[in-house]
Amino acid sequence: ARQQHAEFAGKAALIGRNIHATSTKLAKLAKLAKRTSMFADPVTEIQELTAVVKADIKALNVAIEELQATKGAQNKNQAQHDSTVVGSLKTRLAGATQDFKVVLQQRTDSLRVHQGRQQMFSNASPLKPMLGAPIRAASAGRGASAGEAAGAGAGLGEG
Repeated sequence: ARQQHAEFAGKAALIGRNIHATSTKLAKLAKLAKRTSMFADPVTEIQELTAVVKADIKALNVAIEELQATKGAQNKNQAQHDSTVVGSLKTRLAGATQDFKVVLQQRTDSLRVHQGRQQMFSNASPLKPMLGAPIRAASAGRGASAGEAAGAGAGLGEG
């Protein structure tokens, strides 16, 4: 009975440590997902970390179910204690799972902001002609020094 309880306690402690490790990964994922910069979006890191956390949560659910199934014939107090431990682990994992859902929603919201910004800047067609063709036309019509000065900064003027 003592060996059985020791195995149960060891497995429960390992699950608890793994839940903590997953929560740490979630915190890192949340920090990455909250970024709103269009230029420094860590897409690959977010995707990899999301896959790892998802796999961790799935494995932890299986481990908790296995732990719950390993409870053997014990005295009433020990059975109650083991049930409480399993319940606590389930609650902690449910919290981590909920945090994961929140992080995924934050990432979705962040991506929507990115798309909105990209559309805003890519649909700004009145600015494109002002930056492109008119400078070329103006540099062709002016003297060489004015054309070079107008086109030099944009790399457009040849003479």
